[in-house]
Amino acid sequence: MAKKSLRKTIIIFFAVITFLLVCCYTVLLQHFFIRGLDLNTEVQLAVEAYRYNEKYKKQSDIPLPSNSNLSAYTEYEQLPEKIKKKIAGKAVVEGRYITINDEEYEYHKLYPFLRADGKIVYFLFSERFDDVKSLPTMKQFDMYFLYTPLLLGGACILLILSSAWFMLRRVARPVEKLSNWAVQIKPDSLEKKPESFIYEELDTLAGLFHEGMQRLNDSAKREQQFQKFASHELRTPVAVMLNNVELLQRLGIEQNALLNPPFLRMKKATYKMHHMSNLLLWLCRDDAAPLPVSAVHLHVLLHDAINENLYLTNGKEISIHTKINEVTVQAPQIALQILISNLIRNAFQHTHQGGVCIETVDNGVMITNDQKQGDNSIKKDSFGFGLELSKQLARKIGCELTLLPKPTTYTVLVYFKDS
Repeated sequence: MAKKSLRKTIIIFFAVITFLLVCCYTVLLQHFFIRGLDLNTEVQLAVEAYRYNEKYKKQSDIPLPSNSNLSAYTEYEQLPEKIKKKIAGKAVVEGRYITINDEEYEYHKLYPFLRADGKIVYFLFSERFDDVKSLPTMKQFDMYFLYTPLLLGGACILLILSSAWFMLRRVARPVEKLSNWAVQIKPDSLEKKPESFIYEELDTLAGLFHEGMQRLNDSAKREQQFQKFASHELRTPVAVMLNNVELLQRLGIEQNALLNPPFLRMKKATYKMHHMSNLLLWLCRDDAAPLPVSAVHLHVLLHDAINENLYLTNGKEISIHTKINEVTVQAPQIALQILISNLIRNAFQHTHQGGVCIETVDNGVMITNDQKQGDNSIKKDSFGFGLELSKQLARKIGCELTLLPKPTTYTVLVYFKDS
């Protein structure tokens, strides 16, 4: 699932909300504008009816008010025919206004008023615009009524979106600055305090990230020191054990049927400790110190590593297949020797039934252990702790180490880029 952009999400949110608000306010503006005109007409009718009623109380034969827009009728039947057709079926109630829109440019409002003598008088306000629609004033009215809300709405949308974009730009700059700082931070720069990122929340986030990185760096340093001290302390007893193993071999202990099985187990464990201590020592070297690079005959290293670790196949039904061509690579010789030996040792150690194929491919080495059907010893992590150390050593050397796990096979490919 594609990740969403925070900036786009905020802009879309502001755009939708702004559009809805402007549309709502535009509709409300037109509604209240028309309602205001209606109220103005109703006020005029109410005022004319009140004044007429006051005069009628003093003089009963006073004529009904009449002008160009206003007319009054004492009987319902006296109303114009088109007005009666429009209000036919509607309840005409005293004191309740009735709006009648006969045509596009014609407007009527009827006001039944209860006179002092108890008779209903019908006040009718009428206005026609068809004969004056070409006047500049009418055009100005249409502009204010139709176009002005649209123009103001569009201007408001642009203004709010521009403001949102401006604010996002102001906020995005320090956020991008924080992101770049977090990406470029290195262990040797953790002693410095994080720089300021304008906003207090971003400074707090940078401080938390800096503290977390410091804790991780301190933990890595403690782990590296432990590996270095442990591997140094192990070198002397491992060397003594190796010498004793070689001495016992010279004394013919392998010919003793009773002592040979425990001797082989001791020999296997001793060589394993020897490899691990050497590998840990190489990994604990200072990363800034360049490893000495020279031309290394890869085929020679492979043959030596195979012979060195053959003892791990004793007592197992393993067939070893080799397709080794003469290949020369540019790499740190000792580190590469440890890496190749560790990979072959892992292949021999974790294959119990089946075959191990070791071959050179282009500028690299491919090691495959193939288990027989029914042997479930191969797992995703079947090469164990040694393979994890091999990955670190491969990165230190500068080569690529690729893992290709399958249900019954496990392949490790070591590729040298600059060879």
